Amino acid sequence: MSQISSPPVTPSTHPAPALSDHITAELRRYDEHLHDVRGLAEGTRRQRVRVVRRLLQEQFADRPIDVAKLHPDDVRSFLARQLEAHWSHAKASLLASALRSYFRYRATCGDRVGRLTAVISNPVHWKLASLPRALNPDDADR
Repeated sequence: MSQISSPPVTPSTHPAPALSDHITAELRRYDEHLHDVRGLAEGTRRQRVRVVRRLLQEQFADRPIDVAKLHPDDVRSFLARQLEAHWSHAKASLLASALRSYFRYRATCGDRVGRLTAVISNPVHWKLASLPRALNPDDADR
């Protein structure tokens, strides 16, 4: 890894629960990877780290991180909970890209994550989805 590293990115909007040392260290390594290897901007890194922090806190708050113990249903449930209250295309895309990015990083660490990334689908966003299928007679007359 390069000698250049940035401090871990932390969200400032909501106070997060205290993170264990192993989660803090994992997020720092992931952020360094995003910065040094992927060359991502701070804002993008911050968003991705925020999503991964929530996943790791839910799954590994009281134990060491072992990605092999994550199951596809864990990832599906996490995505569903994150989208439950405020679903939007943008939020779904952000969650999907952040999780795929983290699992790609874990693959570079030697973890087998294919079964986890397989459950993360790209949200479909049709450009013309808000248009009506057909005009009603009054609209057609106008």
